[in-house]
Amino acid sequence: METPLKISTSLLFLSVWVVAAASCKHDIPQINIPQADSTVSAFCNSDTVYFKNTVQPLIQTACAYSGCHDAASHEDDVILDTYTNIINTGKVKAGNPDDSKLYKVITETDSDDIMPPPPNQPLSAAQINIIYNWIMQGAKNNACLQCDTLNVTYSQTIKPIIESLCKTCHNPYMLSGNLILTTYDDVAAIAANGKLVGTITHAPGYVTMPDFADSNKYIGQCQIKQIVKWVNEGYPDN
Repeated sequence: METPLKISTSLLFLSVWVVAAASCKHDIPQINIPQADSTVSAFCNSDTVYFKNTVQPLIQTACAYSGCHDAASHEDDVILDTYTNIINTGKVKAGNPDDSKLYKVITETDSDDIMPPPPNQPLSAAQINIIYNWIMQGAKNNACLQCDTLNVTYSQTIKPIIESLCKTCHNPYMLSGNLILTTYDDVAAIAANGKLVGTITHAPGYVTMPDFADSNKYIGQCQIKQIVKWVNEGYPDN
């Protein structure tokens, strides 16, 4: 079974967030690179959907949580916590989304069959398109290491991270922590008070997010760098 990326505890504590003005700077914690058993590219191709970078965090946040499709719950004998389990129990057929159970359930129109089930928020059209393209491209266990911290914007960088890792638990249908993260204003508010950087870097005094009670859920070093850069620049709505 593959092991997802985990943030080094000792290095994380270097990332202490001081709740102050948005101009405060933050050190970046380090995490391990993807396992050698996946296809890791040195550069990210904008036309390629990467499993470890995009698909796995999306599926795990939307589906592989307690009471649904994590290893402990395995609802309907479906476990969506690792690449192998996603392919096997999600009955993913490379190159054929329409014949893949995973794709069928996220595009289902019947409220009794759609996943995630109500009252959870369904995947957005953009998220569904990610799964579709990944399967069409061969449903590979791939990853890329390139990290663009120069062209960081809310719309193209931060919003997709929030939607992939946070929005499923923090929306009007599932008020985890009594927090909603569906709009720019929602995200900007926790950027301003320090919670956004504090939680993702495991700074002392903050709740760890994403929820690492399930060790398969993680945020990558690149994503942390991008979020910190955006916050340090005053969290613009760009």
